[in-house]
Amino acid sequence: MPSPHPAQFHIRVNVALQIALAVLHLLLAIGAALAAVLFYFGDAGWGPLAADAVDGDKRVGNLITIVAVATWSVVGLVWTPLNAYGLGSRRPWAQASTSAYWFLSCATGVLLPFSIYGLLSLGRADVREALDSDETR
Repeated sequence: MPSPHPAQFHIRVNVALQIALAVLHLLLAIGAALAAVLFYFGDAGWGPLAADAVDGDKRVGNLITIVAVATWSVVGLVWTPLNAYGLGSRRPWAQASTSAYWFLSCATGVLLPFSIYGLLSLGRADVREALDSDETR
């Protein structure tokens, strides 16, 4: 059996990674929600059980982290399935959208090898041609 075209392989891998990351973003969103509840009701938050001895800067830092993680998880929860759909149906916009996602993922530093692979594989000329051509739809 002949091996699939390299461009098709890279597109399929990116689709699989986007689906897997959608699941990870869902888990991250759940974790951020739990962290927010624990932060509010814990002794390091602003809730009714907060200890007065906790430094205000630490509280602000914790809150900023929770908001940043929650925001990225929700954005990714919407963005990754959209990218997977676009790549899977070979839409030309999917290359730019998924590359932007991979670039922002690089900025987080989380799963950096996957982000680098995504950027390099989607930047290949044969992958761009496969996504731009009408034959693949």
